[in-house]
Amino acid sequence: MSGKAVLFTMLLVCGPTERASAQATTHSSAENPASMKMTFLSDTDPAYAYLEAVQEAAYADDPTAFRWTNLPSQRQQLEDLMKQLGSADLLDSVLAKLNRSIPTRFEEPNTLIMLDDAVKLVEQTIGESLSVAKRPRRGTLPASTLNARTILVPRTESQLVVLNGLIFQFPYEYLKAGLKTVSIKEDGKTVEMSYDKEAFEDGPRQDVELRVRMSKILEDEVNHRRIRSQGIASESERPLLIPLVTAMEFFVVAHEYGHIVLGHVSKDRSEELISGGQSVRTILRTWGQEAAADEYACALLDRYLSGKAAEPEADHAGVNLREYMRLAPLFFFAFDSAAQDAQFVFANKATPVRLTAQEREQLISRLRETVHQVSDVTQGTKVGGAGGSAVVAQALKNAYPPAWARMALVQDYQHSHPFPSGDSTDQAFRDLGRAMLENIQVMEADLMPEWVAILQGPSSQE
Repeated sequence: MSGKAVLFTMLLVCGPTERASAQATTHSSAENPASMKMTFLSDTDPAYAYLEAVQEAAYADDPTAFRWTNLPSQRQQLEDLMKQLGSADLLDSVLAKLNRSIPTRFEEPNTLIMLDDAVKLVEQTIGESLSVAKRPRRGTLPASTLNARTILVPRTESQLVVLNGLIFQFPYEYLKAGLKTVSIKEDGKTVEMSYDKEAFEDGPRQDVELRVRMSKILEDEVNHRRIRSQGIASESERPLLIPLVTAMEFFVVAHEYGHIVLGHVSKDRSEELISGGQSVRTILRTWGQEAAADEYACALLDRYLSGKAAEPEADHAGVNLREYMRLAPLFFFAFDSAAQDAQFVFANKATPVRLTAQEREQLISRLRETVHQVSDVTQGTKVGGAGGSAVVAQALKNAYPPAWARMALVQDYQHSHPFPSGDSTDQAFRDLGRAMLENIQVMEADLMPEWVAILQGPSSQE
């Protein structure tokens, strides 16, 4: 991508503060959370009771697993955490929500509130096309990847959307680092934005501090730890941070709703997702369903971005960020791919096998086929063999399609469904996002061999 620079008025940076605002506020002590009666939906709702039982089992060996008690000491811990994350100004609204009925005793406050916000936007965009009765419950579970699942709750007709507890934290922090790969400078009146390729090669790509920062974020994700903040976004970066994160959160939740709308959720699929026992036929069906739900989520994201509900995030001082926000699914899959690569390196002390261009196209073609064949696969119709190399055949044994292949299908969708183009400034922000996405992927690829060398130790150098 060729480098460009664009100058725009400083008014842009006067948008809403990011959830990582550095300013703490003074909180009223008129209401003592510990004095309020705390209730959990899991005590009365079978779906949430099931989720709490699964959460308790998942966290059984983790003495540090979060459990909301509503005690003053826990309020202080939450306040300290939010200050560390730069979100102290949101504490009162967080506590207000926690003082009402919350789903289970194992839900972490920040993730729960972000999930609720994304669900509201998605359900508002879907409207009456999904009845209230069919709308799912939601919650979180620990997982090894940045994933989410929709399952049918046993012995009920209720559906449950379950997300990895890190699914929002990781993209947020990784995107903050990604913003450092492009140049955004302001002098109080104007902002200069540059994404020249040579400037990236000579600057951010060689920045040891930035490489360490990205590595720490990946290390936290690999070890299933809370993603620690590695810095607060600057005033000129904040208007580009929150809109894209909001769109990523929307896409993830919309994808799960897509499974419900498209009729993918069944007793068999739910049991397979929980147990991990999947046949070849099931894997093919899952690949097609995942790709179909991605397409549904892309279409729903476009509908959201075209409506008034997106205005608070997408419109800043006359600048339209919708095309920039539309890149959110691509960023999410790039981040998911980075997390998967890091997990492979950590487990195997080796870099993942890199497919050739031909092998990648074979897998992408296979994924395209499964989208069209998903109804046949669901009904048990035989689907042809994969063909191709042994590497391709091995990849097709995985329960889910690789993130990079799903990213390619999203690019197909966006190319075939162009978004109304804005003016040159709007397009410059879109191109900035594309450059940032490319830069992040380059730096992630640089990090993996360094991780391998560290994990193998001095003996690998002899």
